[in-house]
Amino acid sequence: MYVRLYRLILFLCLWGGCAWSMSDKPFQGLWEEAKHRLYQIWTEGHGDLYVPNYAWHNRLYYDTNKLPRYNEFPWGAGFGKGIWDEHNNWQGLYAIVFMDSHSDIQPMSGYGYLLTHHPTENTGVGIGFTLMMTARQDILNYTPFPGILPLASINYKNILIMGAYVPGTQNIGNVLFIMTKLTLT
Repeated sequence: MYVRLYRLILFLCLWGGCAWSMSDKPFQGLWEEAKHRLYQIWTEGHGDLYVPNYAWHNRLYYDTNKLPRYNEFPWGAGFGKGIWDEHNNWQGLYAIVFMDSHSDIQPMSGYGYLLTHHPTENTGVGIGFTLMMTARQDILNYTPFPGILPLASINYKNILIMGAYVPGTQNIGNVLFIMTKLTLT
């Protein structure tokens, strides 16, 4: 069921991104818009500090005798740049390093997008995705690999708490990764 939900979220994100940038030459328009947005984030974006908070292993998918072996406190930190775009949605670039479920170092960098609803001027809730590159000791022995994960967030002023769900199977994946983003400038 979770794999189907993950695929649905992935499809909606990709479909939304394509529909968002349609023109006479959709792929050229999408490429030009992506280049412009990445340049905008890099040159106009505010500095962000990322702090991983918690990595909850879904108890429905993990054997109770294996759970004590997993690290659920992913100590680490990261930096990035982000903007609130013309639609008041958040977009950003980031790079973080943290301790994974096996207490091994895991680097991760990428792009994130949050479609955000702002009930008040200082608060917001969002859903979106991250396109990222990461490397893990237990997967391909630190050979970098890409990924896409769904995101959800809540924010108050310059503090944003976001969660990403890593799908998987029995005793693999199925982790809710929660981190805090603090806008520095």
